[in-house]
Amino acid sequence: MCGSNWRALAELTEYEEALNNWAKINDAIPDNPDYLIPEAQCLFRIGEFRQAETAAVHVLDLVPENLKALNLLEDIAEYSNNPERAVKALNKLVERTDNKVFRNRLYLRMSNLQKDLSAQDPVKHPIADAVTSARKALDDDPRYVSGRLYLGELYIVARRYGDAEEIFKSVLKDFNPNSQRAKIGLIEYYLATARFEDCERMILDNYRNFDPSDPYRHMYMARLDFARGQFFEAMRELDMLEADGLRGAVFTTLYHGLSTSEWDPVLSTRRFREHILALKRSGYKFISADRIPAYFKAHKAPELPAGKPWLYRMFRSLEYDFTGKETPTLPDLSMYSPDKVACITFDDALRASIRLGTPVAEEFQIRGYPCNANAPYRLCFLSTICR
Repeated sequence: MCGSNWRALAELTEYEEALNNWAKINDAIPDNPDYLIPEAQCLFRIGEFRQAETAAVHVLDLVPENLKALNLLEDIAEYSNNPERAVKALNKLVERTDNKVFRNRLYLRMSNLQKDLSAQDPVKHPIADAVTSARKALDDDPRYVSGRLYLGELYIVARRYGDAEEIFKSVLKDFNPNSQRAKIGLIEYYLATARFEDCERMILDNYRNFDPSDPYRHMYMARLDFARGQFFEAMRELDMLEADGLRGAVFTTLYHGLSTSEWDPVLSTRRFREHILALKRSGYKFISADRIPAYFKAHKAPELPAGKPWLYRMFRSLEYDFTGKETPTLPDLSMYSPDKVACITFDDALRASIRLGTPVAEEFQIRGYPCNANAPYRLCFLSTICR
């Protein structure tokens, strides 16, 4: 069989079988980077990190700027389960390449690791390290919008609010005037700097133009009212958030692929099965994406007795604090639990997702809800046309 067949086996996540055949090819035709790289990738996917690293380094000795080898060393560093070692390894990779786009991705991965390290020990690993790496990433590839937004979010964490504002406004002006991340970033900036009128305007603009029915608009308004010291208004917004919950909810997952490997960027089949099992054990029923509109149309919010005003409840709480006198319990929103309904979706409609995911759907009888005994077992595979 030719090399393309072994590549196909790897694409189908049959890594061990592909590895055996690549090893035979490399024995027959040594020192060929086009054959060494697939073998190294298979070694990585089955968890043989040291052998994979040795093979990738050998490729770089043959072709110093081989991007596939550099990518593989990058993956090995990140999956080594030692963030500090991974940061050092990524730094070495940065020094090995002059490719700005590739270096941008290296800096961003390094910054994510540094951010996680800072969350664990901010004294030893200051957030400024993550900011510096993200800034270098942006310098290398200024048009990579996700990296630009990530830097703005880091600026918020680092309390560099003026820099954050500049980043988010540049995204809205130069790249995407409807960017949700940029608008939410500005909301956080306005809250942090007590620019309450600007914050309210951005909240209304964001949700009015994107999804006026999004219940989480109440959460942002509650945070704004609380920051203003308007506590009654904040509680009213939270009550409206809970009231929106009476309309029901569908817990929707979005996976980007499945793999038989535990060391793949996408989820392993084992972990996917554990996710579905956890949902089943928690009492979730499954629904397909095409049934969601009908589900909400048929769903009726429960009729609950009208509760007492918030101010009344507050004074009753104070009365209990001072006198110990209990008040009768009235049914309210806190006593209501929505239906447990989940929709399992996969982006890109990849062959491996269908091949590996369908048996899990069959095992747990995911037919869609409401269902009948003759309905097919199915997940939802989405085909992305553009991003």
